[in-house]
Amino acid sequence: MKCIPNKFNKLAITRQYFLLLLCSLFILLCLSVMLLFQARKMVLQTSNEYAAMFSGTLSSQITLISNQAESICEQLLYDINTTTLLEAGNWHEVTVEIIRALKDQKIHIQEANTSIADIAYVNSLINWSALFTRETLAEMTLKMETANICVSLGIRYGDFLSNKHTPYLVFGAPAYSNYQRIGYIFISIRLPQLSLPVFQQNQASSCFLMMDRQFHTYAFNCEQDLVDEIIGGIGLLQTLFTPDTMDTQSTDMILKDYAVSYQYVDAADCYMISAVNTNSITSQLGGINLLCATMIAVTVLFLILVYMILYRNYIVPIRTFNSIIKEIEASHQRVIKKPLNLQGCKEIHEIGKSFTSLLTSINELNFQIVRNANDLYEMELQQKIAELDNLRNQINPHFIYNTLELIRGIATDYSVPLIDQISVSMGKILRYSIKGDQIVSLQQEIDITLAYLNIQQARFPNRIMILKNFQPDTLQIPVIKMLLQPLVENAIFHGLEHKEGNGVLVLNSTLEGDILKITIRDNGVGISGEKLSEIHRMLASPVYDTSKNIGLINTNARLHLQYGPQYGISLESHEGDGTCVTLILPSGMQMTKPLVGDNK
Repeated sequence: MKCIPNKFNKLAITRQYFLLLLCSLFILLCLSVMLLFQARKMVLQTSNEYAAMFSGTLSSQITLISNQAESICEQLLYDINTTTLLEAGNWHEVTVEIIRALKDQKIHIQEANTSIADIAYVNSLINWSALFTRETLAEMTLKMETANICVSLGIRYGDFLSNKHTPYLVFGAPAYSNYQRIGYIFISIRLPQLSLPVFQQNQASSCFLMMDRQFHTYAFNCEQDLVDEIIGGIGLLQTLFTPDTMDTQSTDMILKDYAVSYQYVDAADCYMISAVNTNSITSQLGGINLLCATMIAVTVLFLILVYMILYRNYIVPIRTFNSIIKEIEASHQRVIKKPLNLQGCKEIHEIGKSFTSLLTSINELNFQIVRNANDLYEMELQQKIAELDNLRNQINPHFIYNTLELIRGIATDYSVPLIDQISVSMGKILRYSIKGDQIVSLQQEIDITLAYLNIQQARFPNRIMILKNFQPDTLQIPVIKMLLQPLVENAIFHGLEHKEGNGVLVLNSTLEGDILKITIRDNGVGISGEKLSEIHRMLASPVYDTSKNIGLINTNARLHLQYGPQYGISLESHEGDGTCVTLILPSGMQMTKPLVGDNK
């Protein structure tokens, strides 16, 4: 099936089997969780609707009380005794009859509306209130400076010991006479009385409270700690009393263990907030939880039974067949002693018989292929050795030695020490490359590389500084002959030769455990990013193309062939900032193949 990912198809059949089992259990678990979530959502929705009903009832009562307070304010503002009291400029104008009339009027109003706790009269002379001090009344007066009608001043607590913990919803209205503001009237309503007709039933799972513009709160049926938690979780409180927020009918949000809903009450300029405890909802889902757990248990048992049957009838024979194949591979057997007898269905049994026949045929073909391959390898090896010997014999070492000695003698006779030095270095390099073993110590390789550098310094006088730092414990480690010279040549011709000004070539070796690292670093022109990527690709390729970058690629190929693919060359370079070549090889002579061309 094309819809099944290739990674899954490549897994072992046992792993596929258990993955399918886990997926089935996971899907079952997800469905159960979704069922519980939907049930919880429905119960929460019902609780929210119930809380919204109570919140709406409270909002209606507050609106009614607000309208009554506004009506009482209008009644008092047109009362002659109120006007006379607030117009008084000194205490002589305030008569006993006016005070008695206002007290009687206050008593009648409170008898008609028991939720009204106080009616206060305030002007520049008078501060008459049974609940608040002069300072509180002055503060309330300041908030009324821009008001022209009866407005809500929010929730306040009394200033005296007897009413210090009693919350009041305060309304204020300015009083006028002859179009001049003469004072203010403040009506205070007892908030605790609003909860009496509503909370007759146990509403432990819900919390109702109101909050004014100054963020003063009053909780109808919960503790102050919970109120603080709910208010703190609503977010930026300053955004609640914006036009966009106040125009919203209601807003819902989830806060920790509570589902919170708040609604603006325009008449009282405050918010009614309800919070439903989600933990209590969870306790109501006990029956549904038990039902889901039972369904999950029954389904899991059924799935396990089905998968056990599939495992025994299909998975076990296939695993047995796979283990037999691995056993044959591990023992390098070419012929099995007896035919495979797989316990399973008919098709699996036939697979065992066919495999026995196929293995016998493959064994015969492998024998023929190995014999032909050995013959071919020996022929190619002899051909390579012959080609190398032919190349070596093309140069007559004695002729070259004699020629170099002649050049050296002429240089000595004519006092040209530079030519003498170059001739000596050339002689060393020639003898080193043609004669001797193919495996040398690192010290010998360093000596011949320094001889090559003597020649290059003669070519570039005072342009190349050579810095060496070879750890003593690395000098006697055996390495392949002519390992460093091609890389040093690369550093000079591709890096330092094209650099403006003087160059620096740094050679060092370190021993890290069983790994020998040899570093050749220059501060030349570096390598461009595109060319560096191409070289990295060639270094990583199992096919060695030595037509380009022969020093790097050939040396890397020699390291791979002699030591294994885990060893080789690491290349780092930045254009305009030099190049660093690191050779990584074993500290001992560990070769995977004999050296090609070594006749010893």
